[in-house]
Amino acid sequence: MTEKEQWKPIYGYEGKYEISSFGRVKSLPKTWKRKDGVPLHYKERILKPRINAYGYARVTLSKNGKPKDFFIHRLVAFAFISNPLNLAEVNHKDENPLNNKVNNLEWCSHLYNNNYGTKSRRGALSNGHKVHLFDLKGNYICTFPTMRDACRLMGCYLNQIRDCIDNKYKQGAGYIWRNENQLHIENDKLVDIEKGLPINTSLKKDVICSAYTYNKDPNYITKADAASYLKIARSTLQYYVRCIGYESFKYGKYRYFHKKDIEEIKTTLNGMSRVKSKARQKAISELINKHNNKQL
Repeated sequence: MTEKEQWKPIYGYEGKYEISSFGRVKSLPKTWKRKDGVPLHYKERILKPRINAYGYARVTLSKNGKPKDFFIHRLVAFAFISNPLNLAEVNHKDENPLNNKVNNLEWCSHLYNNNYGTKSRRGALSNGHKVHLFDLKGNYICTFPTMRDACRLMGCYLNQIRDCIDNKYKQGAGYIWRNENQLHIENDKLVDIEKGLPINTSLKKDVICSAYTYNKDPNYITKADAASYLKIARSTLQYYVRCIGYESFKYGKYRYFHKKDIEEIKTTLNGMSRVKSKARQKAISELINKHNNKQL
């Protein structure tokens, strides 16, 4: 059944303007007299709204020669929707500011309106910048919509990405990062981010930390790369290595560890987050005991 459009007078402008349940505003028929006494008759007409910079429709109503602007969605809400709690703002349920039908509007608080739907996400995308992800060999992997998306999905810190982009370090969290100002990737593989989405498993298959190499022996990696790969501090890595009994060597200004040792720590931690510190300590303790028993 087709919904019927209803019209109601606009408060304060009764007899001059009306607002409809579809979000249309009309001026009612009126007669004016010129200075010479000749009457001018104006027919009923639908007002054409103007769209502001944020996408909201508004109209100008005039009374006693004084024009004033009004948002159409607020006119609809005042006329058709009760507001017993005296809420201050009007929300568009479908997040389309041009859909001003009464069934798409609701009175709400500022906090509710500010956090409704994808508004926060859209704000983050408009204010954020794309970041491109490369492995340590310079091979392009994918593009994240924002830097914070990259941090959330890759499990790293914001400063690790930012420092790599600013060229303070050659890599961050085991990868090379570049922003849109540094290069433009045509047909980029933009990661589809949804609010609350867990780490993208298909992305993890593509992102493989395989470029940590020692130029004389690919079986060794630097301490910095190893710490990034394990997502732990370098001092923590040094402590693990010393307690477990792994061997390392220094070449130039870098210290190197054998890949198989780092992979053993990786398997032991098994993706445990930093929050699970007791579980991580217990797992490392078991690995230490395992190596001590081997030596005996």
